[in-house]
Amino acid sequence: RVQLTVAANTQWTAKSNNGWLKVTSANSSAGSATVAFDAAANPSTEPRSGSLTIAGKTVKVSQAGLWSQLVYDGKVFGTSSDSGFIDVQVEGDGTWTASTDAPWLTLMDAGGHGSGSVMFVVDDFNTAVASRTAVVTIAGKTVEITQRGYELSIDPAVADLASNAGAGEIGISAPIDALWEAIVTVDWIRLVGETTGLGNGTLRYTVADNTTGELRTGKIIISGQEYTVTQHANLTLTALVEGAGSVAGAGDYETNERVTLTATPDEGFAFTHWSGDAVGVEPQVTITMDMPKTVTAHFIPEVAAARLAEEKAAQGGFYTREQMKALAMGDTVIEVDPEDGRIDLAIQLQESADLSGGEWDGVEVGGSDLATDSDGVVHIKMAPKGNTAFYRLVKASEE
Repeated sequence: RVQLTVAANTQWTAKSNNGWLKVTSANSSAGSATVAFDAAANPSTEPRSGSLTIAGKTVKVSQAGLWSQLVYDGKVFGTSSDSGFIDVQVEGDGTWTASTDAPWLTLMDAGGHGSGSVMFVVDDFNTAVASRTAVVTIAGKTVEITQRGYELSIDPAVADLASNAGAGEIGISAPIDALWEAIVTVDWIRLVGETTGLGNGTLRYTVADNTTGELRTGKIIISGQEYTVTQHANLTLTALVEGAGSVAGAGDYETNERVTLTATPDEGFAFTHWSGDAVGVEPQVTITMDMPKTVTAHFIPEVAAARLAEEKAAQGGFYTREQMKALAMGDTVIEVDPEDGRIDLAIQLQESADLSGGEWDGVEVGGSDLATDSDGVVHIKMAPKGNTAFYRLVKASEE
């Protein structure tokens, strides 16, 4: 709809300048009015533009094309003539066209409809110290195809970066007279210094802070070789409250940053425990932000807290440290690391060759010797030392 505002009794007309646009309200009248129009479905993957002329003024109308996507394996071609395929994925039976900006690359199809593939052929390339790139446009999307007359390699081929701004470099190996050029595919990656070179070299780049809240990926293309940069987003730590109290420390943090949350009960309430992506019964807990996390701080009335400490042991509730020791005959059942809230159940595998009073020695157990099953059972599987070895498990010494 278009809102037209003119002086009272001013005559006007409205018309479409394109066949796919149609004025559906009155096409002439006097005074201010609302002009309605319809746009026919776009049968193509290409966006299109049209216009209406209303009261002598031009109103531009843009319409998106059907969804499309190109799939190409990124092969870099050598000096000899060769061929390849680009897969075309199109919404419904949408029509599309195909073109290239390079005379040395020939497309075997100029267009079509529906999903399919386009075959292309590259000519011989006789310049042994340079590379060339063609841009193929199909269904409104582009693919770059590179051909070079020399061997080029990069090291490394990928980078995995945190969310904060940073820098990196890429080593390039090429023949002494080979000319190479680097380009980037996203605006948050910038090349530092020269973007071209001869023979071996080093390419440097910087990345901006990732404030999008999502993982993102960009590429640096060096004469057809792709260097992929993956940058993580700031991770959100969400703190929820059950009961009456508050939590300090939640917010957005960088990947692998350690964060301390502090739970503070309201007057007349007591903090009991953390749940969610943190565990523990201390009012402070430290979390490593390796992914977005949500924790809940639980608060209950002080009267209920005292009652739980005395009466809930038999019902699987929370125990005081004194109750825990009493249950374990004076020895703490499970220790909780105040730094990360994880429990530590320390046991030791011991070995003896003589059960008639001989000493028991600790046995080194590697990670490959341990296995767990879905019922929480831990298995130690290792080869015994001969046929006269005896083994036992004991609680590890705190010394």
